[in-house]
Amino acid sequence: MARTVTVTLSAPVLWHDQQVTDVRLREPTAADYFAHGDPVTMVYTAGAMVPSEDGAALRGYVGACLDHEGGDALLRLISLRDGIAIKRAILDFFEGARGAP
Repeated sequence: MARTVTVTLSAPVLWHDQQVTDVRLREPTAADYFAHGDPVTMVYTAGAMVPSEDGAALRGYVGACLDHEGGDALLRLISLRDGIAIKRAILDFFEGARGAP
């Protein structure tokens, strides 16, 4: 069973006459990974390797892993602060998977 995380919204939103105070994200699967690729890649710039986020991949993972009806329409209501928290949760799944033995 896929692991899930809950992101508590700093600013609740109204969705179909119900207040949404948090959203859940499920852990990406191998199928998600092969469909969307790495959300962060290392690129060589100015003489050093630095991480570079892939916005398209991150959007794909949020769309695939957001466990709430409404998807993109709900995301349009969520604050920037909460959008960043959702992105961080997706990236945390990858950091955990890479650090796992």
